[in-house]
Amino acid sequence: MAENAGPLDPKRDPARRCRKLPEWPEADRRAWEAAVTPGGLLDECGLAVHWRPATRKSVQDAYGRWLTYLDREGHLDEDTEAEERLTPDRLRGFIAELQATVAPLTLRNRIRDLEQALRVMAPDNEFPYLRRARARLKARGRPVRFKRAQIRPSHDLLQLGLDLIRHGEVARPLWRAALYRDGLMILMLTCRPLRRGNLAGLRLGRHMVRRDKSYVLLLEECETKNHRPFEQSLPEALTPAIERYLAQYRPLLLGQGKDDHLWISWRGVPLAETGVYACVMGRTRAAFGIGIPPHRFRDCAVTSLGETDPDLVWLAPALLHHADRRIAETHYDLARDTAAVGLWQRHLQDRRRSARAAARGRGRLGRNATVERQTP
Repeated sequence: MAENAGPLDPKRDPARRCRKLPEWPEADRRAWEAAVTPGGLLDECGLAVHWRPATRKSVQDAYGRWLTYLDREGHLDEDTEAEERLTPDRLRGFIAELQATVAPLTLRNRIRDLEQALRVMAPDNEFPYLRRARARLKARGRPVRFKRAQIRPSHDLLQLGLDLIRHGEVARPLWRAALYRDGLMILMLTCRPLRRGNLAGLRLGRHMVRRDKSYVLLLEECETKNHRPFEQSLPEALTPAIERYLAQYRPLLLGQGKDDHLWISWRGVPLAETGVYACVMGRTRAAFGIGIPPHRFRDCAVTSLGETDPDLVWLAPALLHHADRRIAETHYDLARDTAAVGLWQRHLQDRRRSARAAARGRGRLGRNATVERQTP
């Protein structure tokens, strides 16, 4: 019976569980609380006070995963300080265990977050071998997924959104609402490629408001990755689709519930980040044969811009809300590479057609010469 049960779900594997804060040793809990507690006017603040909630959770999970490993190996002494538990041998074992279960970038991020946790919990200590491991993993880490295969022209993504909205008009009620919601989501992502967390967290009247003939997206500086306020209007052409979703399809999904989130699941509750991810991946996989995650829409936007009008790639930082303009160069290189491959393919096709035409010409000349020799 157990042999047919299949592999254990990673989320249910106790060996891969991240210990929650209440389960940490008391000394560790005190050190963490000190790191995230703001001080008074004359007191020093904790080193992690400025972290965004997502960063704090990621670091906390990494340290909880480290505690799980130590406990399984018999190295978790409740009376030992956090910095005393870290040794080169234990770190090697922890990395080896992670390498067998997670992708290279996930491994790198776990070690990075473990270093961050120890840095703020034990600020008077240095961990050179941990920094060395992080640097080497960063140099070696490569994405498992092939990013280029997930790049689609923006006009294809726009067409997919429009198709889903059109199909939503003739489907059954809940299916109709879900299709329309996902179509509008893809249209908004294509026009304004938000990060997944910001897209899922959009609230009516707070993050999305009507101004004149358009809707405007608003994010406070504490809600963005680079801690800069975000304000961008959606195209006026999207206003009728948004109004129809808000007036007809969102109430159908919401049912008797009350909520101000923009995206509602068929269960009548807000779509979480994982739900938004699943919707976008499912619709794009069905349309293109490969799922395109929400974050990849950002690459699609700038790559399409670079392919159609390279002189406007300098707009990329504003479009993606990036402070670093070097990101535009990366996307421009991708677009330039794609264009180069297309030119090379056309060159090969032209050469092949020329060779075939020449061969046909030689064949005709040969036949004419034979006829001339046979003519009396």
